[in-house]
Amino acid sequence: AYALLKKQFGGSVQKDNDNPMNISVFLNAKNIDSEFGPAETMIAMLEASNMIEENKNKTPEELFINNTKSFFTMLGELYTNSPKGKENFWWKFYVPLFYNLAKSEYMDVFCYYISISSNDKAKKWLETNNEKLKKFAEWLQSNKQTNG
Repeated sequence: AYALLKKQFGGSVQKDNDNPMNISVFLNAKNIDSEFGPAETMIAMLEASNMIEENKNKTPEELFINNTKSFFTMLGELYTNSPKGKENFWWKFYVPLFYNLAKSEYMDVFCYYISISSNDKAKKWLETNNEKLKKFAEWLQSNKQTNG
């Protein structure tokens, strides 16, 4: 999950080294009209926002948590505001679950948990926040029963 999100958050944005205020966003024109087109556009904008002055002192972990929360929130709002035609498994199961996660107090736990295999800071964070991890597992179990 971590690798997939990181892959989605990267690659469509480029910063001009000669002019740091110049940020280019690349969108795949054939995907804009797809059911996930607005989500792909949002991902590019989230990645671009990582490069602005306001975010320069945030850690990669903080940026990942913020981007993931924004992405899950946007997917949930897309589904909530336009459920017509969104009947596949992604829209019926994953999007409501991720939307509920974004609205919960466990977004940071989720992000650290899925990044544990690629991030030593995540492992340390989870070790010192074991109680939060347990509560997240309980929340997830109750949410799975509600959504699934």
